[in-house]
Amino acid sequence: MMLGICLFGCGAGKQPPSSQLSLTWKLEKDSVEARYFKNTFCLTNNGNKALADNWVIYFNQTPIYYQQPVNAPLEIECIGSTYYKMYPTEHYQALAPGETLSFTILSEGNVINVSSVPEGAYIVATDEKGKMLQPQNIPIEIGFF
Repeated sequence: MMLGICLFGCGAGKQPPSSQLSLTWKLEKDSVEARYFKNTFCLTNNGNKALADNWVIYFNQTPIYYQQPVNAPLEIECIGSTYYKMYPTEHYQALAPGETLSFTILSEGNVINVSSVPEGAYIVATDEKGKMLQPQNIPIEIGFF
């Protein structure tokens, strides 16, 4: 699956408005024979500040297993059943305004229809003191497949 993520650096006590972020998911390749599919998430920073590493994006998706690249800037972790979180790793670099971070990962199984795509995404950031801020919804644009 490929993941693109772009988020904003937060000022003290402020969380990036979801309108400053755009999240896209698309199916890159679906192979019945190989029993895997390649996903791409793209996160774009539409704001005017760099997106630091003080955030987590949560979303729902049909249960799948993600094969993540080594030294990836993001990680996706299953919290339970259909509930996942995506967050920066030590390889993440702040996303500058106007930049898009794309993240591709492989998943076992097949995407057979729109019920298999991610949905219900929201971001939770922390302020400079580590205090969790109010969650903000992030619409997910689904690419054609």
